[in-house]
Order: sequence, then structure tokens, then C-alpha cells
Amino acid sequence: MPRRFSAIRALYSALVPLLALAMMPAAAGAGPLIGFRNDTNGTIIVQGMSVMNGQLRLGKRLTLQPGAVAWDTIAAPGNKLITVVDAKQPTRTLLQDTIQCGTKNLFFTIGPVKKKGAAADKKAQNKEKIELTPAALPTVLPMSSKATMPRR
Repeated sequence: MPRRFSAIRALYSALVPLLALAMMPAAAGAGPLIGFRNDTNGTIIVQGMSVMNGQLRLGKRLTLQPGAVAWDTIAAPGNKLITVVDAKQPTRTLLQDTIQCGTKNLFFTIGPVKKKGAAADKKAQNKEKIELTPAALPTVLPMSSKATMPRR
């Protein structure tokens, strides 16, 4: 008889966590995503900031190699300040832009500014300028924001 109770206890202790996971909503913690693709020649760091409950909330620092794509979750709808810095010189801010985030997934490319005519001033020629451009969503989206985390 003691064997029967220990087998039932083992089965019960194995099934309880599985049942708890099954009862959790599938989208717990998942929300809209914001993605960035690096179209520059160098490595950049992208970080989003938003105001929630009167406090500034910093997003993840996403390090992007040239051509790489990274995703972050949008914690709350509203304005989000996007800061792009040079990875080799983190004090050098390349871009600061505000975007409106809602409940839909967003995707942006970060690349050089397209010159508008021959009247570009000399300062713009000497200093590399980049811009944040809305782009079409890729056909394959990550399952969660953990998809951008490096493997250890």
C-alpha cells in the first residue's frame, strides 16, 4: 500500500505544475513588439524610453551589428523616445526620435539620411547622419522578446 501512495504522490506532483501552466493565458507578458534593423555600416545601440505612471522607464539596450534585426516589447501605448548611439563611442548620440506606439507591431530601419538635392550643407557631409524610417513588418516575427537575447 505505501508504494501505491508514493506513486500517486509522484504523479500528482508532476501534474500540478503542468496544469498550472495550461491554465495560464497564452499571451501572458506578450504584447505588441517594436523591431529595428541596422542599415548602417557600424554597430549601434538602440534604447527606447517611455513615461509610465509619471516615471521614466528605460527599455532594453539592443546592440545591433550591421544588417541585424532586434525586437523589444512595447510596455504601454504612447510616445516612446528612441535613442541610437554608436557602440564604439557610447557617449556619441547618433539619433533621438519620438515615435507613437499603440497596440500594433512596429518595425523601423535605421540607416543613413538620403541626401535631398545638391544643397546639403558642409556640416552634414562631414558628420554621419542617420534616420529612423518606418518599414514593412517582416513575414516572420519572434515568438517573444526573449528571441533577441544572446545564448549563454
